[in-house]
Amino acid sequence: RQKFEQALEQAKALQALAPENPHFELLVAHQQVAIGNFDAALSIYDQMIKALPNEPNVSLTQGHALKTVGHQDEAIRAYRRAYELKPDLGDAFWSLANLKTYSFSDAEIEQMQAGEAARHVSTPDRYHLCFALGKAFEDRSDFAQAFRYYDRGNSLKREELNYSAQ
Repeated sequence: RQKFEQALEQAKALQALAPENPHFELLVAHQQVAIGNFDAALSIYDQMIKALPNEPNVSLTQGHALKTVGHQDEAIRAYRRAYELKPDLGDAFWSLANLKTYSFSDAEIEQMQAGEAARHVSTPDRYHLCFALGKAFEDRSDFAQAFRYYDRGNSLKREELNYSAQ
């Protein structure tokens, strides 16, 4: 509903009720990002990476905040840390692709292809992997392969939206 200041107040209230709960701390960080307080959010993300070292979404959201404030090298490290923790985390790969200047290594492409082909991978992870693979192959001028992945990603996304023009 775009009521970020009120959401921050509520997140802080939850944090006060259970200061030992790192998930409430993350809610505060997310709302700090939403209102543009990136320094406060990044400070919390640094703490949360120590408190929740195996949680890939902390690194992912930290990467988004770092990218927004122009710290691209640090954002890349955060996105890589996220996919190291969860090798099929499509959003981490798509976030790297969305930087527009990032070039995937052969090993990263193989990792994305393995994740996209795995049965257990969620639909959002799968279409994000497809979009990242599309960008990776487009950057290598393999346009046929890029189109196949873009087409597959769009098909998966369309299924998730459950939208019909009719």
